[in-house]
Amino acid sequence: MGARTADLRLAAAEALGVEPSYTVADFSAGLEAGNFTYELYVNNAFDKRAVLDRSAECDVESCGQIAIYNFPNQPRIIGVKLAEKF
Repeated sequence: MGARTADLRLAAAEALGVEPSYTVADFSAGLEAGNFTYELYVNNAFDKRAVLDRSAECDVESCGQIAIYNFPNQPRIIGVKLAEKF
């Protein structure tokens, strides 16, 4: 994801600032044996902390100085999936 602003309005975009770019890597591997499928996955493999979105509780034009809230991505997740065909 490239750098971007959280708001299209100029005053709000300036107050919220630029959201930095980030890259997240996900991996998965699996195998099929008979009617069963096994999969091991890793989401956000390098545990990159990213800002997905940014907002303020009150509009910058109405409130003046604002508190900025960042919405982060999920941390690294490692899991296993098991499926059976029937």
